[in-house]
Amino acid sequence: MNSKEKAITERFSAAVDWVISNKKEKWKASIAEKLGMTPSNFSEILHFRICVSTEVLADFCVLYNVNPIWILTGTGSLYYRFDSGIESVTLKDGNVNYKRNIEAGEKILERQILPVYNMHAGGLLSLFNHPDMYEPTDYISIPDIGLSDGAMLTFGDSMYPLIKPGDIIVYRQLKDILNNIFWGELYLLSYDLEGEEYIVTKYIHKSDVEGCIKLVSHNPNHLPKDIPISKINALAQIKASVRFFSTGRSN
Repeated sequence: MNSKEKAITERFSAAVDWVISNKKEKWKASIAEKLGMTPSNFSEILHFRICVSTEVLADFCVLYNVNPIWILTGTGSLYYRFDSGIESVTLKDGNVNYKRNIEAGEKILERQILPVYNMHAGGLLSLFNHPDMYEPTDYISIPDIGLSDGAMLTFGDSMYPLIKPGDIIVYRQLKDILNNIFWGELYLLSYDLEGEEYIVTKYIHKSDVEGCIKLVSHNPNHLPKDIPISKINALAQIKASVRFFSTGRSN
């Protein structure tokens, strides 16, 4: 069990204690039964000997009105305060789905819990192909962001002042590189130059050089660069960025 898994399991255990103390259940064995678990296996989780699974966590949050974001990230409140129109909450593979009845009809509002990676170690292509090999430094949730695959701590000043080193960008991987580029938009990409992988955040423009794209920075001190499309080995659309203003924040 790594440190992130242990922290999630510890918060799950604290939520179980909260359920008991608020008399939602009298015994922990009752919780285990409703979750379809044996008391012994449930006890293994509560004593941090095994991790709580996504399925168990999802069922627990729905049963006892517990905030899954708090268990996964430690942010917000433990108790999930539903308004009268919200019917249910489901959690699967890091996604939290809120099903709400509104006057205009039924609407699904999805909030994803996204892993945040530090790409000073490893490569972008490796991360996209083998995400399980990389341990996130943290998790982040942004409402109404749409489908996304992860987030990343930025480095370098090529997009300054739009994005500065230490900010977080949220991305969605694009597998069809040739057909999914919208010219002039902002992308996270990696490309190979003489056997070395470069990871950059750039605007992608059309190039006058056949078979190439033009990488354009926001920072005027960084000149545009034409690179062959064939050299791009990973591409992701940037969905959002999170700016940190605190000068004391460490990366």
